[in-house]
Amino acid sequence: MIKKELPFKAKDHLVSKETFQIKWNEKGNYAETSLPNGTVLSRYYETEDYNSHKTETKSILDLLYKTVQKSMLYYKAGFVRPQIKGNVLDFGGGVGVFAAYLAHRKFEITVVEPSKKGHEVCTKKGLNTYLSVADLPKTKRYSAITMWHVLEHLTSPEKTLQELHALMEADALLIVAVPNFNSHDARHYASEWAALDVPRHLWHFTHKGLTDLVEPLGFVFKAQKPLWFDVFYISYLSEKNTNKKLSFLRGLLVGAICTFKALFDGEHSSNIYIFKKKAIH
Repeated sequence: MIKKELPFKAKDHLVSKETFQIKWNEKGNYAETSLPNGTVLSRYYETEDYNSHKTETKSILDLLYKTVQKSMLYYKAGFVRPQIKGNVLDFGGGVGVFAAYLAHRKFEITVVEPSKKGHEVCTKKGLNTYLSVADLPKTKRYSAITMWHVLEHLTSPEKTLQELHALMEADALLIVAVPNFNSHDARHYASEWAALDVPRHLWHFTHKGLTDLVEPLGFVFKAQKPLWFDVFYISYLSEKNTNKKLSFLRGLLVGAICTFKALFDGEHSSNIYIFKKKAIH
């Protein structure tokens, strides 16, 4: 398990080129990024290369990313399709790709997106968009809430989950996607694993770490599903960040090997976790 190598320092390859220490939280069964006092996280998102905020396709890699993203939308939508009669909240919706996909298929969808750019793009797409949970209508309730690679960014994940729990209908679903700190590609790349994405990713969850965080807040774990393509993209970035030759091909090879291994133990690069709001007796 990668925690045996902790603590270690990981580099921010995207924006600052600074290094940040990652340490293991034994009590929580996850790793966390240590931030120096006075760190202003918003400045580490100030780049056109941050994929969840991208609106333009400028390279072959961008085109590949968008193509895979489109193919995964149907897969992701399948998890909320059983809740189609109710309202869906996409928390941390980025530039509204998933929300727009649902809206075009007649879902009633609301987006919470705190970034100014993401909020503006979502609004231009005609999506019902808010900057924070506090801005949402007080009486509105949702039958499904999605968090696609969002939880690892939150400074107070427990507080946010409690706020979202209060907005959910009885038996509503909470659908959370996060990188898997115990995945085979995480073990292979260790401190060079691109999904560490320091300092934007504050928390690095294992299966147990995530369920231990979420379940005590009024949820029941129901299922885990892989995000099949993440391992190939993350492995490519990990190879590229270390200036390896043939990084794209090497990433494909590592991704294929890690996917094969994960078929036997479920430790995929990223997973979708499905929780249900706990019934009150």
